[in-house]
Amino acid sequence: MEVFMAIGRSFANIKGGVSLSEKMIATNWKGMLVLRDYPLEYNQARTRRQSIVVSNLSTFSGLYNRVLTVKGRAEWEALAKMLGSAYHQEKRMVMGRRNTIIQCNPGGVLMSGHDLFIRCNMLAAMSGFTHPRLRAPLITGLPPSPGILVSQVMLQNGEMGLLCRLRPPVLSNDPPDKVYRLWMRVQLRGIIMVHHLEAMVKIGGGMPNLEGVMPIEKDGPKPISHQMEQLIAMEEADKQMHTDGILLTGFEVSNKKMWGVERVPFSALDVATVLLQAEVVVADTSEHGAVRSAPSNLEEIVLPEQLDNPEAKRLSEIARICNRAKNKKRQAKNTAMKRFFLKAADMTKEEIVKKVIGS
Repeated sequence: MEVFMAIGRSFANIKGGVSLSEKMIATNWKGMLVLRDYPLEYNQARTRRQSIVVSNLSTFSGLYNRVLTVKGRAEWEALAKMLGSAYHQEKRMVMGRRNTIIQCNPGGVLMSGHDLFIRCNMLAAMSGFTHPRLRAPLITGLPPSPGILVSQVMLQNGEMGLLCRLRPPVLSNDPPDKVYRLWMRVQLRGIIMVHHLEAMVKIGGGMPNLEGVMPIEKDGPKPISHQMEQLIAMEEADKQMHTDGILLTGFEVSNKKMWGVERVPFSALDVATVLLQAEVVVADTSEHGAVRSAPSNLEEIVLPEQLDNPEAKRLSEIARICNRAKNKKRQAKNTAMKRFFLKAADMTKEEIVKKVIGS
């Protein structure tokens, strides 16, 4: 490092293998320094969704290189350059993704036409649109984000459900392909049971059949002041703007082996937290690539207690066991770090650097 600094080069000009905290690979991508870890292991696709993603990646990459004309590739390259620079990319990476549970949030802006082609076609494929889309999206800006309101309801069979009301965005045109994508994350005793794309709802599809569905009233005193009555009236008026919706009664867990079931109803959860968020995906025509909106507001629902439900007790006990295992692993890691620092007190500076870097 001393020799490197002596010749006056920028850190951003590093390329190849470098040793920082561990061995890494450094590259320069469109003006931004990128550090990548060496892969420790290679995992093959296991789930059906992962297999579909891998297959689509291979298909779309081949289409860009073998089917698109020079003019077609130029359209995608031009659009990619308009998304942002290395400065905007680094700014988004520093800011992070806050107040969102949507995976693959459109935070990346620094990419090539090839990358953008794959992104738009993958978005179309995972949103139920026809694909491939060989033409770049029209430069009309991203669609407006939707709104979401979630309330707890009781079904005719006595089970509990979540009614998600969706507010359609105001679009400048009437694209043939337009859907909501609803994301869900469920946490029980701090353990994430599921975090995925839960459902896709057609924009303009209306509300589901709510015959026999009763809302669950929230506990607490009823509002009596004039200001509170106005607030309730505003909330009711806001509900009238949410003209689309979907009724959820449960979800499929991510780890079926750990929880012992494939699907969990909301009625079998004891004081679990459910996070729901929506986005809009549209495509201008059947030939243009798909684009997504910014995330909607994040709705958080805390499910009530289930004291006399044996299934709820079983799931809560599994969550407690997982928490105890996590705490035990954390304590073991902290103990190992304390032992290392106590041992490092008797080591020289050169020995400590060699031990940490491993070179």
